[in-house]
Amino acid sequence: MDFALTPEQQAFRAEIREFLAKEVSPSSSFEDGWITGYSPEFSRKLGARGWIGLTWPKAYGGQEKSYLDRVILTEELLRAGAPVAAHWLGDRQVGPALLAYGSEEQKTEILPRLTKGEIVFCLGMSEPGAGSDLASLRTKAVEEGDHFSLTGQKIWTSFAHVADYAYLVARTDPNAPNIKGSVSSSSI
Repeated sequence: MDFALTPEQQAFRAEIREFLAKEVSPSSSFEDGWITGYSPEFSRKLGARGWIGLTWPKAYGGQEKSYLDRVILTEELLRAGAPVAAHWLGDRQVGPALLAYGSEEQKTEILPRLTKGEIVFCLGMSEPGAGSDLASLRTKAVEEGDHFSLTGQKIWTSFAHVADYAYLVARTDPNAPNIKGSVSSSSI
């Protein structure tokens, strides 16, 4: 098996490095830029280059690039300490979940805005006494017509104070075993 990058992938890595050399100085870099480097302006610059949602379908603002291209981009962003926290959850978690399980309305409304770096998500996952152990999840979502009624509590919600949306994880089937597929994810 050949693990060498193609000439196109090597050129992509060089393009990313050139961009980052101009945009992220050593004095403004972050050790954990994915959680501490909050810069909506930087995310919008990445979005303008098509570097958020890189693997997603073009119909939703993505570039339909390979997952190896995404790995190359991620390696370079983290190596440089780039401030990627404003879009990290949307690119890494929310977008893929919406592509797999979201309605067409959610995909067409949210994904293009994510790829442009225009919106910020926070995670509504961790709970008192459970942390991020989804098998211990107690927050409930009960469908009531065109909406869900929620009961429960979330904690440790990074960026909740600046988020446009929360990616909320709640139990939708109280009778299902805790470790079975009784957890639903929604954008609200």
